[in-house]
Amino acid sequence: MVIGSTLIVYPAAYMPIYAVDSGAKLVIINLSSTPMDKQASVLIKAKAGETMSEIVQRVREKLTRSPSAQAVDSNPDTESYRQEPKQAKPPQPKPPRREDTDQISHHHSNAGNEG
Repeated sequence: MVIGSTLIVYPAAYMPIYAVDSGAKLVIINLSSTPMDKQASVLIKAKAGETMSEIVQRVREKLTRSPSAQAVDSNPDTESYRQEPKQAKPPQPKPPRREDTDQISHHHSNAGNEG
């Protein structure tokens, strides 16, 4: 999805090209034309902010009227999605690098030869 871009600033403008070439459907919301207009599955020539506000409003209306949305709201298993995000786990120690393990094994193999 491209929102509010003329797609003339590179390298960012390559992203929709790569997406279409990979089989993705392209949606463009922009007031002016773009080089990718002909490849778009959906092309909306309008102001991006106003259009996105309208889209969000319509999606919310559909969700509140949808029986499946009401089922999700009453499902206790979905409550976790409304809670505060859990704290991230602390970073795990990195395994030793190969160079480090080679030095350790080399040091131990020479330990019995000294003396």
